[in-house]
Amino acid sequence: VPAEYPLCDNDQDPAGIEIFDFDGFITIPTDITLSYYKLESNAIDDINPITTITTPPSNAYPSSGAETIWVRAVNLDGCVTVSSFELVIDTVPDYTPVPLFQVCDDTEITGPNDGLEPFDLVSQNNDIKTVGGVFNPDLTVTYHLTEADAEASSNPIDTATPYTNIANPQIIWVRVEDDITGCYGAFQMELRVNPLPTPVVPSDFIECDEDNDGEIAFDLTLKDAEISGGQPGVVITYHENSAAAE
Repeated sequence: VPAEYPLCDNDQDPAGIEIFDFDGFITIPTDITLSYYKLESNAIDDINPITTITTPPSNAYPSSGAETIWVRAVNLDGCVTVSSFELVIDTVPDYTPVPLFQVCDDTEITGPNDGLEPFDLVSQNNDIKTVGGVFNPDLTVTYHLTEADAEASSNPIDTATPYTNIANPQIIWVRVEDDITGCYGAFQMELRVNPLPTPVVPSDFIECDEDNDGEIAFDLTLKDAEISGGQPGVVITYHENSAAAE
């Protein structure tokens, strides 16, 4: 009998209760009958075994963990062995959800401002694995197209190369698993491609040099409305060269 029977609190039940399947946990040898008890003395005397009211009978047992279960094993000759194991509930790992991953529509996949972009999902791993400034190297992050795949840890998105979204916005699922306990959590991540602004080339900005000194203070913000063309949410800044603007 293993020393511990660990389960993950993946449903995050506020009461911290999980269902322990004793029959599924222990490999029962041929010609051996097992029964389970809360007390060692009960296992020795074969009284008050743990039972359920399910049909057919099952040894599915609700517990909040930190509990010792005693096992009575009897072979065909009537010989008895009593042993025990601990019920352990491990918690979902701490991580930082990243609900939104947004990029600019810089890449022309089917055309300009097509709403499709390669997303480097791995670039989000460090943020997800860091909580309160502390990075946890024992977490594995995988990305999935559906919640069911994230829960089952199946069909992960290949992150060897950036993932190109198929809709804008697009919802994917992120699974974060503790490499030590095997417990995991999952959350939605929205992939969003923001369109590039389409600035209007403004007319020349001409002012009169009334004192003929060759210098005039230009209020460049007077050109903001003309350059933006009325596009909402556009912030305009001015630079002396293209490198500075980039």
